[in-house]
Amino acid sequence: MRTLLPLALVVGTVLFLAARARGEDPVPDSGVALETRVELLAREVAYLRSREVRLTNYMVANGARADALESLVVELRNAGFASAANPSPTRERLLQGLTAMALSIKAGLPFLSQGEQALRASLPR
Repeated sequence: MRTLLPLALVVGTVLFLAARARGEDPVPDSGVALETRVELLAREVAYLRSREVRLTNYMVANGARADALESLVVELRNAGFASAANPSPTRERLLQGLTAMALSIKAGLPFLSQGEQALRASLPR
Protein backbone atom coordinates (compact mmCIF):
# COMPACT_ATOMS: atom_id res chain seq x y z
CA MET A 1 0.00 0.00 0.00
CA ARG A 2 2.87 2.32 0.81
CA THR A 3 4.41 1.83 -2.64
CA LEU A 4 1.07 2.24 -4.35
CA LEU A 5 0.49 5.79 -3.05
CA PRO A 6 3.67 7.37 -4.56
CA LEU A 7 3.03 5.50 -7.79
CA ALA A 8 -0.53 6.83 -7.92
CA LEU A 9 0.75 10.32 -7.19
CA VAL A 10 3.29 10.12 -10.06
CA VAL A 11 0.71 8.71 -12.49
CA GLY A 12 -1.83 11.36 -11.45
CA THR A 13 0.73 14.14 -11.95
CA VAL A 14 1.69 12.79 -15.37
CA LEU A 15 -1.97 12.54 -16.43
CA PHE A 16 -2.67 16.05 -15.13
CA LEU A 17 0.29 17.51 -17.00
CA ALA A 18 -0.62 15.60 -20.15
CA ALA A 19 -4.14 17.01 -20.04
CA ARG A 20 -2.84 20.54 -19.64
CA ALA A 21 -0.10 20.24 -22.22
CA ARG A 22 -0.78 22.00 -25.46
CA GLY A 23 0.52 20.88 -28.77
CA GLU A 24 2.30 23.24 -31.09
CA ASP A 25 0.11 25.58 -33.03
CA PRO A 26 -0.49 24.28 -36.50
CA VAL A 27 1.79 25.88 -39.07
CA PRO A 28 -0.25 28.19 -41.27
CA ASP A 29 -0.18 27.65 -44.99
CA SER A 30 3.31 28.92 -45.66
CA GLY A 31 2.42 30.13 -49.17
CA VAL A 32 -0.33 32.43 -47.92
CA ALA A 33 1.74 33.63 -44.98
CA LEU A 34 4.69 34.32 -47.24
CA GLU A 35 2.54 36.28 -49.72
CA THR A 36 1.12 38.35 -46.88
CA ARG A 37 4.59 39.07 -45.57
CA VAL A 38 5.86 40.04 -49.04
CA GLU A 39 2.90 42.41 -49.53
CA LEU A 40 3.57 43.99 -46.15
CA LEU A 41 7.25 44.46 -46.96
CA ALA A 42 6.42 45.87 -50.40
CA ARG A 43 4.15 48.48 -48.79
CA GLU A 44 6.86 49.33 -46.29
CA VAL A 45 9.46 49.75 -49.04
CA ALA A 46 7.07 51.98 -51.03
CA TYR A 47 6.50 54.13 -47.95
CA LEU A 48 10.22 54.43 -47.22
CA ARG A 49 10.96 55.32 -50.84
CA SER A 50 8.31 58.04 -50.90
CA ARG A 51 9.61 59.38 -47.61
CA GLU A 52 13.17 59.41 -48.94
CA VAL A 53 12.03 61.29 -52.05
CA ARG A 54 10.25 63.92 -49.92
CA LEU A 55 13.28 64.35 -47.65
CA THR A 56 15.67 64.57 -50.59
CA ASN A 57 13.48 67.13 -52.34
CA TYR A 58 13.37 69.21 -49.17
CA MET A 59 17.12 69.07 -48.67
CA VAL A 60 17.92 69.89 -52.30
CA ALA A 61 15.52 72.87 -52.12
CA ASN A 62 17.47 74.20 -49.12
CA GLY A 63 20.23 75.27 -51.52
CA ALA A 64 17.78 77.51 -53.36
CA ARG A 65 16.42 78.83 -50.07
CA ALA A 66 19.92 79.75 -48.90
CA ASP A 67 20.62 81.50 -52.22
CA ALA A 68 17.40 83.50 -51.84
CA LEU A 69 18.35 84.49 -48.31
CA GLU A 70 21.80 85.63 -49.44
CA SER A 71 20.23 87.63 -52.27
CA LEU A 72 17.91 89.29 -49.76
CA VAL A 73 20.85 90.32 -47.57
CA VAL A 74 22.68 91.80 -50.57
CA GLU A 75 19.53 93.64 -51.63
CA LEU A 76 19.00 95.02 -48.12
CA ARG A 77 22.63 96.18 -47.90
CA ASN A 78 22.40 97.86 -51.32
CA ALA A 79 19.15 99.56 -50.33
CA GLY A 80 20.85 101.04 -47.27
CA PHE A 81 19.13 98.98 -44.59
CA ALA A 82 22.19 99.01 -42.32
CA SER A 83 22.63 102.77 -42.64
CA ALA A 84 18.99 103.85 -42.76
CA ALA A 85 17.73 107.09 -41.18
CA ASN A 86 18.53 105.69 -37.76
CA PRO A 87 21.76 103.67 -38.16
CA SER A 88 22.18 101.03 -35.55
CA PRO A 89 24.61 98.18 -34.86
CA THR A 90 21.58 95.91 -34.52
CA ARG A 91 20.73 96.38 -38.19
CA GLU A 92 24.23 95.32 -39.19
CA ARG A 93 24.02 92.43 -36.72
CA LEU A 94 20.71 91.31 -38.27
CA LEU A 95 22.29 91.25 -41.72
CA GLN A 96 25.28 89.31 -40.38
CA GLY A 97 22.90 86.83 -38.75
CA LEU A 98 20.97 86.33 -41.99
CA THR A 99 24.22 85.80 -43.89
CA ALA A 100 25.38 83.25 -41.31
CA MET A 101 22.03 81.47 -41.53
CA ALA A 102 22.28 81.24 -45.32
CA LEU A 103 25.80 79.83 -45.08
CA SER A 104 24.80 77.29 -42.41
CA ILE A 105 21.88 76.09 -44.55
CA LYS A 106 24.28 75.44 -47.42
CA ALA A 107 26.99 73.86 -45.26
CA GLY A 108 27.08 70.11 -45.69
CA LEU A 109 24.17 70.11 -48.10
CA PRO A 110 24.36 66.84 -50.04
CA PHE A 111 24.59 67.14 -53.77
CA LEU A 112 23.19 64.33 -55.86
CA SER A 113 25.44 62.66 -58.39
CA GLN A 114 24.04 62.13 -61.88
CA GLY A 115 23.45 58.47 -61.07
CA GLU A 116 21.52 59.42 -57.93
CA GLN A 117 19.51 62.00 -59.87
CA ALA A 118 18.56 59.37 -62.47
CA LEU A 119 17.60 56.88 -59.77
CA ARG A 120 15.58 59.57 -57.94
CA ALA A 121 13.73 60.41 -61.15
CA SER A 122 12.80 56.76 -61.70
CA LEU A 123 11.30 56.25 -58.23
CA PRO A 124 7.54 56.51 -57.73
CA ARG A 125 6.40 59.87 -56.42
